[in-house]
Amino acid sequence: GNWEFVPATSRLWWSDQTSAIFERSPASFTVALKGLADHVYPADHERCEEARSNFFAGKAGLDIKHRIVTGTGRVRWVHELGEKRVDGQGREVMSGTVQDITDLVRNERLLVSEARALKALSLGLPLETVLEEVLSGLETILPGALTSVNLLSADGTRLRLGVGPALPPAFHQALDGLPIGPCAGSCGTAAYRREPVIVSDLVSDPLWADYRDLAGQHGLRACWSLPVQDPTGRVLATFAVYYREPHAPDPEDMALAQRAANVIGIAVERDIKDAALRASDQRFRDTFAAAATGMTITSLDGKYVEVNAAYCRMFGYTAEELYGLDIKSFIHPDDRNKYSDEMRALEGGQLDSYISERRFVVKDARVVWIRSSVSALRDAGGQTIARAAIAEDITQQREAEEALRQAQRLLSMASRVSRHGAWQVDLADQRLTWSDEVYAIHDFPHGATP
Repeated sequence: GNWEFVPATSRLWWSDQTSAIFERSPASFTVALKGLADHVYPADHERCEEARSNFFAGKAGLDIKHRIVTGTGRVRWVHELGEKRVDGQGREVMSGTVQDITDLVRNERLLVSEARALKALSLGLPLETVLEEVLSGLETILPGALTSVNLLSADGTRLRLGVGPALPPAFHQALDGLPIGPCAGSCGTAAYRREPVIVSDLVSDPLWADYRDLAGQHGLRACWSLPVQDPTGRVLATFAVYYREPHAPDPEDMALAQRAANVIGIAVERDIKDAALRASDQRFRDTFAAAATGMTITSLDGKYVEVNAAYCRMFGYTAEELYGLDIKSFIHPDDRNKYSDEMRALEGGQLDSYISERRFVVKDARVVWIRSSVSALRDAGGQTIARAAIAEDITQQREAEEALRQAQRLLSMASRVSRHGAWQVDLADQRLTWSDEVYAIHDFPHGATP
């Protein structure tokens, strides 16, 4: 979305796209400069206000990523850019763009969390440590969330002592040994039904009738729980997200929770199957192969050692075709130098892990953008012996971002030319956007639909 502010008139304009990002109706909401702070997530207030103050004072351009609270109460990440110019009337004008980067931020943080969890698995660390990596990662993505995992007893009828540092130990202890059933809170019911259970308010929901006092003692008001299942459908554990106020997840929240539950399932299943295998290379390969995200292990000289099915689908090759080939040969020539620098830093111990976005040429000769979270695998002496990576195809995202940047450049160019207007058509929904100059040229009421 776009915005524009004219200090001489104190006029602040938002495009329809900006209003949509903030989930505010242009017809029912009047945008005011002094009210912008009300939309900023409280933890980001100070940083955001400092950036805006420097921008309005002319000390720096505006370039900040922060969270907002939308009109529906959702927390979203945005990237805000701004610049100053002088219009045809000699007035100072500040204009810029707002981009919703929630999915990008969430995916980056989840990739980091998954990489840390997989590294913990590869090192043979205790299951509790692996689960805490997943939980802490999700809590950085969902503001106000308190997460936990409860394993099930061997016969699958009772909850076992939970893992979740954000929740009080007394709460975990109270749930230990509770039977699952059709009315057993969120976790016990999710395990019984083998499906997600969402309770947006524990005070009024009958599923929490027997546990309402327990939740109240620890200040909990909402809980949604997902069963963690193995490939046969057997419930191994439950993954829960608690809040201290009534709260219902949106589809994006549930998708994140399900992705976290998948990683938890991999860790729990491997721990149950064979404790000895968890400490071996074979354990890592089995965990690696079951993941829904593309993953690979390469040797120090860049040769493929292991690839999972998701990675093969991304590149269009079979595992047998990839084994022994150099990953660098698939990287776009313009991106290879940076890759070599990162590899040297990883092998030399300057980096434990890193996230990169670069182009790869796949089997059908297409160029795709891949976001990779790469970690060094080291032996007991700390020597790097291989590299593990989680890979995600972000080609569509990069193309969308480039299209947005191009549109912004065209609009900015037009606005700098006196009495030349700019327009833009969104082909997906046939939406036509006019700049202020076009409205003036056509003597059309500003804000009316062209």
